[in-house]
Amino acid sequence: MKKFFTRKALLLLVSIFMVSASFAGTAKRYVFVLGGYPADGNQWQSNWLDLRLNDVDRVLYIWPDGTSLAGVPAVGTGSLGQDGYIAFTVGNLGWWGCGYFVLPTSQMDLTDVTSDWVFHFAVRTDCAQDITVGLNGSTADPTDPFVTTKTEGKVILNKTNLPLSKRDKTQWVEFDIPMSQLMTNTVVSTNNLVYLAPLTDQNYLFFVGGNDTGSFIAWDNVYIGAPESQGVINPKTEKLQFSITGNNLNVFNNNSNEEVNIYSISGAHILSSKVNCIDISGLAAGVYVVKSGNQVNKFTKK
Repeated sequence: MKKFFTRKALLLLVSIFMVSASFAGTAKRYVFVLGGYPADGNQWQSNWLDLRLNDVDRVLYIWPDGTSLAGVPAVGTGSLGQDGYIAFTVGNLGWWGCGYFVLPTSQMDLTDVTSDWVFHFAVRTDCAQDITVGLNGSTADPTDPFVTTKTEGKVILNKTNLPLSKRDKTQWVEFDIPMSQLMTNTVVSTNNLVYLAPLTDQNYLFFVGGNDTGSFIAWDNVYIGAPESQGVINPKTEKLQFSITGNNLNVFNNNSNEEVNIYSISGAHILSSKVNCIDISGLAAGVYVVKSGNQVNKFTKK
């Protein structure tokens, strides 16, 4: 049986040190975990979107029943030199897992994330076993028999990419995982992450491990970030541009010259078109996602 613990029970944020950490740029970033950085503080960048746990829209599920993990005070120095991060000690069930969950009463729109972005996280642990870190996406194309309800992209932290010499409970180890590795979307790959529609009623971030009772595990600075070369992203130029005239959807900036696809808001594929003027007379009233290559947007059929 699943049981969720609020952030208040698992995360201790203490007063912030005024650190001298600098950031390479202000590219867009979806922040999932970052201790000690209030969104209204001087260190928070204007192009970061705060998607951290808030006990209202986003909560934390502990698997399997709340006893496999015990929260420990998040004191000490975080990955950026600040105070505060999320830390756990694995309980006596011998395996552990946690899912960051967006509630069915809310949505998380990541549809502008493309394969040139980066999945970043910092970990500090003495766990000697493999650790799985992953992201869940929206529903994939239901016509693909190899894909089930949700899509995901994950990476395994093993003794090669996280050697035991760095698992001494004192060192923060940073990882930058290209989203292209998580969004391969092939039937032979377990990584088929897509963001065709806003996420709701599902995990959007998860950590899983096993057979390591008593191990200490801390996470910090977890985000999905756009390339620094993009600088501050203007959503108007990033998204697919269109107009609706009568029953025609007219796409303007299809820079990829690829096939245009329309999906329901839940991610079900509705239709495809090789031209930029699309007849939508057959669509029921509602909200849809239009996508071509790495460009995406939403529209409402009235």
